[in-house]
Amino acid sequence: MDLARWKEGLGKEVAALDDGVILVGHSAGGWDAAGWDLPELVRQPIFVSQVVKGAPICFYHSRDDDVVPFEHLQLYNALVPTATFRDYDCREHQFNNDMTDVARDIARL
Repeated sequence: MDLARWKEGLGKEVAALDDGVILVGHSAGGWDAAGWDLPELVRQPIFVSQVVKGAPICFYHSRDDDVVPFEHLQLYNALVPTATFRDYDCREHQFNNDMTDVARDIARL
């Protein structure tokens, strides 16, 4: 994957969205900690200033996620304290293919 082309294309698509659109993303936090040095992905200041501004945001994370450390949820909490945070004990990285809570939160918007 050519990340630069991917980011450019995604940026254009997001910029063209109408008001009221709901975006759902999954994984890859881009933190510079604990072996997660992913500077080519999301950078916290950019995320906070450009994406979060005024938007309702929910974060979901399972304690038994074997891909993304659970501590990343706390890092996001420090950056986006106004967001809704949902933590789970036994949902793993893919939430056991059960997105009921995400759908419920979207329906409340």
